Amino acid sequence: MRATAQDFAELSQVVGGIPLAIKLAAAQLSLRPLKQIVQNIRQASMGTDKLYQYLYWQTWQALHDPTQLLLLSFLSADAEGEDIDFLRSMSSETDEQFYEALRELDQFSLLEVSGDAARPLYRLHRLTVTFLQTDILNRW
Repeated sequence: MRATAQDFAELSQVVGGIPLAIKLAAAQLSLRPLKQIVQNIRQASMGTDKLYQYLYWQTWQALHDPTQLLLLSFLSADAEGEDIDFLRSMSSETDEQFYEALRELDQFSLLEVSGDAARPLYRLHRLTVTFLQTDILNRW
């Protein structure tokens, strides 16, 4: 079944039209149907903080272990972003696993890319960093 414009309008409404929340919710489409995403967000939402916590937890649980480790390695990265060489040096994975993890972070809208084509810089949104620090590291 294809998602309609009305389905996406409903998603936008349930996340309050917040661009980052829409991006994170839309990234969930590879995991579950849109109607289920909207229903789950309605059940879990109790304000913006809870919305982000829910979306990030859903994403975190869907990530493979090497991707989770790469995501955590961003905590020591410069807030303005790091180049691929720095990120690669932070990973103990093979090249294939590293690039698969990087692709997965991008797939779930967890990366922000700046710089230029010759030297892209990768960073996390400030809310993603906060989630990692408060929800992941505090529970470890």
